[in-house]
Amino acid sequence: AERTISHVSVRLPVPTSPEDQVRFPLVAKGGCYEWRVLNTSLLLLEPINDPPPQAHCSSVVQLVPAESVGVASTKVLAIDGDETLVCDVFLAPLRSLHVLTTTRTIVVDDLHVLNAQAFDDAGNVFTGLPGLRLKW
Repeated sequence: AERTISHVSVRLPVPTSPEDQVRFPLVAKGGCYEWRVLNTSLLLLEPINDPPPQAHCSSVVQLVPAESVGVASTKVLAIDGDETLVCDVFLAPLRSLHVLTTTRTIVVDDLHVLNAQAFDDAGNVFTGLPGLRLKW
């Protein structure tokens, strides 16, 4: 099977409190991987054992940025034998948030899908916001 990683580059917001923690899933296919981050002070890795857990490897890991690291970057490695897949991870404080809708008018009691798109100071879009709580 071909070995692939879901993202070769990810931009994630740095949390300002434990409640603002983003948990971004990174998936590696074609093997069972040992996960490593080059700078553990910037990013934590939480393995997700799916399918059934094996003590030494996983195909999915959650990337969890550390609090208050500012603008920084590191690499996440997915290692299976002599094969290594790499994901560059860029971290930055969240500067602005845009709510995207398919319509300009929202009717009370109707179901609407809202999407949030977040940006850093340089106007870069974050890859995802899974786990981030938003107050409406």
